[in-house]
Amino acid sequence: MAVQLKDQVEEELASRHQMFITHIAVAETAEEPGVAIEVHVGSSEKPESSLGAGKPIEPVSIEIDTTNGRSQQKPIENKDELALFLADEWGVPESAITLVREGGVGE
Repeated sequence: MAVQLKDQVEEELASRHQMFITHIAVAETAEEPGVAIEVHVGSSEKPESSLGAGKPIEPVSIEIDTTNGRSQQKPIENKDELALFLADEWGVPESAITLVREGGVGE
């Protein structure tokens, strides 16, 4: 079901909001609206499906996380507009959708 939801909005989400879905979790709830959809999104271009095949190796820099294990998530711009778009496309109430921004500092 999550794959169908993702496929349904993928193109328009990228063109209108410059966002892509990295993960969707759908769960039934006892309360209204009866379903909870957690959507993890990232910005800019969709990541490549290949793992860099044919690309030269680039240097890597490592930064130490000083947040005591807490991920620092950037806020989602136009969160209400994005949730409303997804709710309309999927035919669920906006209150059923929780948006989570993927990536941390420096994404």
